[in-house]
Amino acid sequence: MKLISTLFLALSMLAAIAPAAENANDLFQQALVKERTEGNLPEAIKLYQRIVEKYAGNHKVAAEALLQLAGCQSKLGDAQARKSLERLVRDFADQKETVAEARVRLAAFGGGGQPGQKVMRAVWTGPKVDGSESSLSPDGRFLSFPDWDTGNLGLHDLGTGTDRLLTNTGTWKGNSEFAEVSAISRDGKQVAYAWCDDELDRYELRILSLNGDSSPRRLFGDKDTGYIEPRDWSPDGKWISVLLWTGPKGTTKQLGLIGAQDGSLRLLKSGMENLSMRGISSDGKYIAYERWTGNNGARRTYILAADEKSEVPLLAGASASRSPVWTPDGSRIVFVSDRSGSPGLWSVRIAEGKPTGEPELLVPGFDADLMRFSRDGSLFFDQSVNTNDIYLAGLDPATGKLASEPRRINQLVGNSWGRVAWLPDGKSLSFWNKAPVSALVEHTLATGEEREIWGGKSGRPGSAYTGWFPDGRTLMAVNGNGQNNGPNMPFRRMDSSTGEVKASWTVPSLPAGSSAPIYSPDLMTMFFTQKVETIPCEGKRCTFATIARELETGRDREIFRIKTYAVRNRSISPDGKQLAFVVSDGLATAVMIAPAAGGQPRDMYKGTEDVGFTGITWTQDASHVLALRRTPTGGEVWSISVKDGSVEKSPYRMHPSETPAVSPDGTQIVFVGRENKSEVWVITGLLPPSSTR
Repeated sequence: MKLISTLFLALSMLAAIAPAAENANDLFQQALVKERTEGNLPEAIKLYQRIVEKYAGNHKVAAEALLQLAGCQSKLGDAQARKSLERLVRDFADQKETVAEARVRLAAFGGGGQPGQKVMRAVWTGPKVDGSESSLSPDGRFLSFPDWDTGNLGLHDLGTGTDRLLTNTGTWKGNSEFAEVSAISRDGKQVAYAWCDDELDRYELRILSLNGDSSPRRLFGDKDTGYIEPRDWSPDGKWISVLLWTGPKGTTKQLGLIGAQDGSLRLLKSGMENLSMRGISSDGKYIAYERWTGNNGARRTYILAADEKSEVPLLAGASASRSPVWTPDGSRIVFVSDRSGSPGLWSVRIAEGKPTGEPELLVPGFDADLMRFSRDGSLFFDQSVNTNDIYLAGLDPATGKLASEPRRINQLVGNSWGRVAWLPDGKSLSFWNKAPVSALVEHTLATGEEREIWGGKSGRPGSAYTGWFPDGRTLMAVNGNGQNNGPNMPFRRMDSSTGEVKASWTVPSLPAGSSAPIYSPDLMTMFFTQKVETIPCEGKRCTFATIARELETGRDREIFRIKTYAVRNRSISPDGKQLAFVVSDGLATAVMIAPAAGGQPRDMYKGTEDVGFTGITWTQDASHVLALRRTPTGGEVWSISVKDGSVEKSPYRMHPSETPAVSPDGTQIVFVGRENKSEVWVITGLLPPSSTR
């Protein structure tokens, strides 16, 4: 008996100290953290390789691991990236979506680096990269960029991988000053850049020598210019091409040329449409620019004569043609277009400012923003890496502190976003999947199964939704965002399985400029905030009113007014009695609460810096407000006591994005995590030798 007891004790101790069993999904999550959060590509590669070697039988995870492995290898210039993609296509043909992506990347690799064949590789990755606002030197050696840590203009050396600051007066304290978009001159000796001064509430165009002179020269700026964006220099160095926003709230967009010596402005285009200045041809006679309408209109490229005597579209018809760049000799424009049905990299010959002949497809499946050709014909481009996932973490219901590290729960990596809502039983939650077709899904936590409610392959048309009713079968659907859907805003209580409409309500659409609405726990009252236009602002401090609108009657009631810079991140307590929100004056952030029935708000937490929360929610007992914040290394959940305003912070490794929600039993929190990274890549072997000089 004693022997049996001793043996049982020994086995129990071994079980207690034995590591938890490794599985493919957890290992994949660890690899993603190494790759995306820590930027440790060699360690990520090792983990992806272990997944492929050890869990090849799990085709879904192994295929995704191979795809990520190839991406890491490409960034490091490793030729094995091609072999990883080829293995994915060969051994995991049943994973159709992942294989389709691998085929696109293989097409982009071209012939693998032989003379005259296309090769793509990453040349700059990491937290400092902002390709959309950077400029390449003509020799392809340097990139000017905004250093968002300091507010200064920086210069990155692609040869050594080092950075140096070109300015030294950038600051985020008090009245902020910072650099934004820049353009390096054709001789590589100067850089023009936008400089924002919050105290003056305007942008200026400045010029700086790249030869060590740290004294910038103010070239252009006036009280009517709300934004300026330099994009290119004329070959003779006399003019800088710019985009300007002028008028009330920057509603008028203008394209122009600013004299590099005297700062004189020569306007070329002006109007209410969206415009984007691109590049100047090698002879200085023509300018490529983009034009589009609304937020989602197709971008189309036009060629404008610098003397304004001619203007022609780059492509005939309705196809998009965006991100145009001139080849070094000016004989072609290379651009991104969906003219074949999906995005690709194209080129077309240009003669006397007009396209000639049929466009030629250079790289199928290409969807990035072009930057510039270097003199040798290498094309540099900005590759945005934007991923959205749903993360779940344990929560201490009494303190609001995290009880576990957040873990990804959505099936398709980088594919989920939007409003996240718990079903009443706490066993499932709903969110949006983006691809292959946008769909609202119900995710079961115990199994990981995702059922399409509408959109996607469900056969039911999709719409926005506000949450679930207590029965757990019906949810509230709403058309539009409250402002851009005509005079009325229809709501429908719908069966999540059949799509049957159980009840409906219609209320007036929200006033222009209102915040996106939030909803009471019973979904029957919407809350929104709007600026009170009849009360003049005091500088940047304006009066905002928060309104409650009942869906059954359409009646509005004002809850409170507050004078501040901005009202953000609103959330209703689980009992529907209190409204929490965030205000900022540009210097500091405060979290406030107000009675949902009406009454003046009070400070719950008042900080000494502008924190920038991405979203807030409540613990189930309404004792704490939980605020999500991004940090350089990931994120934090701030648990703020409603009683005394004390704060406890729980750090974690993901970057939070939006829509945090606490489970019905108060023991879990879910939120959208987002990674928005920019990487600079280059394609070599794209042009024939005759197109470079």
